[in-house]
Amino acid sequence: MNKIDGIELLERMRQIQSTKHTPVVVLSNSKEENDLVSAYQLHANSFVRKPVKFRQFMHVLQNIIEYWLVINEVSKFDVDKERRSIIKS
Repeated sequence: MNKIDGIELLERMRQIQSTKHTPVVVLSNSKEENDLVSAYQLHANSFVRKPVKFRQFMHVLQNIIEYWLVINEVSKFDVDKERRSIIKS
């Protein structure tokens, strides 16, 4: 199996419908600015450089969880709204 880096994995994830919107936190040793830019261009939700500071990482995870919960609630609202409009028709 060929090895791929995290940016390539993220790029592949964004091409697959079932993982396209999955929240992603990139953990990297890289100090290169272009790696950070590439991650955000591929819609990474956060980029954390190693070594990871525990509090920083927990804060990032909490934000991702809150984001995911809001997105799921909005999606449910849109589905319910669509159902009501179909029933009225």
